[in-house]
Formats: sequence, C-alpha cells, structure tokens
Amino acid sequence: MRQANIEEWSKILVYIECRKGKIHPVGRELIAEASRLAKRLDMPVYAAAIGSDLEEIEGQLSGCPLERLYLYEAADEYTPLAYEKILADCIKEIKPSIVLIGGTSEGRALAPRLAVAFETGLTADCTSLEIDEEGNLEFRTSSDENDLLYDEIGCGLKIRELQRTKEELLRALEMYYKVLYIGMDESEM
Repeated sequence: MRQANIEEWSKILVYIECRKGKIHPVGRELIAEASRLAKRLDMPVYAAAIGSDLEEIEGQLSGCPLERLYLYEAADEYTPLAYEKILADCIKEIKPSIVLIGGTSEGRALAPRLAVAFETGLTADCTSLEIDEEGNLEFRTSSDENDLLYDEIGCGLKIRELQRTKEELLRALEMYYKVLYIGMDESEM
C-alpha cells in the first residue's frame, strides 16, 4: 500500500462531465457540495473538465468558487483509458484528498478506475457525507416531500451496508480529519 504525505493531499477536486461544450447538471451540484465541504475543511476547490469546445465550459463555470479550473482537450465521447489517464495525471498534480465525481454512467465507469489506480476507497451513491464537530463521519439522506422514488428504508439499509463494508475507509477518514483539522493526538483515539 502506498503512503502519501497527508499535508500535501489537502484539496478537493470536482470532475466536470461535459459534452460538446455543455456541462452536465451534476457538475454544478458537485461544485456546490465541494464548496460546502471546503468551508468546513478549509480546503481549496479545483475542477477538471475533459472534452471539446472547452472555452464554453470555462464560461459556464465563471462565478463558481473554484481555485482553478483545469481543461483537457480530448475526444468528446468518453473513452475509459484516455479519460482515466488524463484525470489520474490531474490528480497527481493537484493532490486532492477528496475527488467528487457524479453518479452518471460515465462517472460510475471512471470513479472505480481511479480508485484502483490510486489504491484508495470509493463511496458511491452518497446523498450526503457530513463531518460533525468531533470529526465523526455521518451519512445523511434527504428527499423532497413528494418524491415517490425515495426509499427511506432502502437508504438506511444501504448506509448500514456502507458502514459495515467500508468500515476501515471510514475510520481512516475520521482519523485524518481529527488529527489534521481538530488537532487531536492519535494516541487519544
């Protein structure tokens, strides 16, 4: 297992999915979530987009709270190996501790490839991941009152499954936050 200098890896990266100069709506949602996390964690937010007509993307994201937007010219159609290499190189350069990728078909194909490449964990279909004052991770789900597709019982079961199957990853995330941001001593935990 690779060891990384935790202090170097202290940024948030958002992958902006785009086609023919248009961003997928999930990109703005992820930037909003990244901004919320960034305020809490005191980290800068970066974004990366891959595709064509990238000058259009830059205009659509002007005004978004980004430290920097990385634009990579490539074929508009998602090609797993090419997109993985481009985003992996971006991750190596930026060194984010959090990478947000939308739950689209492209995102569901790209995120696991990157998780394997960086020997790290992956949390999918997460409505909200909160960090409380003590540095504990909490999963939260919510829905509109009239959302007939929301399954509260299923969400609860999925959260318990994630807590059970990703226990080591979640513990490591909590420890990272407690040591780096709260200033706790590892021996106190």
